[in-house]
Amino acid sequence: MTVQAKWLTLLLPIYSIGISYGPQEQAMRQEELVQQVTNLKDSLKDIEKQLAGGIVPLPVLEDFKAAVDHTRLTVWALMSSAKADPSELAALLVRFRLRRAADMCRQIRTDISGGEVTPATPELPLFHTAVRDLLDQISRLHKPGP
Repeated sequence: MTVQAKWLTLLLPIYSIGISYGPQEQAMRQEELVQQVTNLKDSLKDIEKQLAGGIVPLPVLEDFKAAVDHTRLTVWALMSSAKADPSELAALLVRFRLRRAADMCRQIRTDISGGEVTPATPELPLFHTAVRDLLDQISRLHKPGP
């Protein structure tokens, strides 16, 4: 598994933070989260060794850095708003996700300009549909002024 794939696999469960669960589900989620954090720490040590041991392509390092930054900011938001209203926390997490999505879009634009994404890229139709649907929803929310 590549460094990038391993990192993304480890981070996906973190994006569920802020979702409401019942008391039993919450206790189970906390146990899962503690285990995931432990696994993440171990994996980060492994990734650090891999990064130190060889040449890693710049795009992989940039993506890794962005994912680490996003996680760091998410954890910081959770820690600083532990006593805050859950709706404020949810809004903060949405803002972080929007920033990360904007960063990812800029990187994908660079990938397209650099020829790394081509019409033969298997994920292109899926991505195109997701972006088109998202743009439709954003257009309904964001009405530019005169």
